[in-house]
Amino acid sequence: MAAFDAGSWYVSAGFADAKGSQKKPDFDSFSDGDFKYIAEFGFSTSFGGRPGEYRITPSYTDRTGDTDAPADRSGWGLILTAKQEVADTLKVFAQYRHSWDRAVGSFDRLLTAGLMVEPPFGWTDDLMGIGFFHGHPIDSRDREEYGFEAFYRLQLTYRLDVTPDIQIYRAGRATRTDDTVVIGGLRLRVVF
Repeated sequence: MAAFDAGSWYVSAGFADAKGSQKKPDFDSFSDGDFKYIAEFGFSTSFGGRPGEYRITPSYTDRTGDTDAPADRSGWGLILTAKQEVADTLKVFAQYRHSWDRAVGSFDRLLTAGLMVEPPFGWTDDLMGIGFFHGHPIDSRDREEYGFEAFYRLQLTYRLDVTPDIQIYRAGRATRTDDTVVIGGLRLRVVF
């Protein structure tokens, strides 16, 4: 990986094994020469005296299989990301992902957006947020998916926080009859 940081903007680039296993070290696939190449240009700026961060991330992945399945194809991808403070405690965020020829998960296009309140109700280290996603499936037999999440991160101590959340998904698989899923969660984070 290479990077250049000029204060309010940066450029980075790198590559990774496109066939590498996420479950175990796999040095054999690295010698195949199939890689994912990624670059990122990011900058921070201010609108109306409020800080924001913006990123453009193009990528290319070599062909990784012998079939014409979307996960095996070579292809380009692009990610556009924005996070902007709009009020003293309110931030908006959005990310758009688009892949050409190659599937990233089960989507070829994915939009996420939401709001964060930091600090909510005057609690200095807490964070509250809501988010939405909409995904366009690469498989034309599937329906579009969308979902919603709301959470509240409660900072209990300097090194301990707990985050209850609720997620609602409208699944897009054409073969499913029950296509709405509600998931409640509770995350506990300890920082060492």
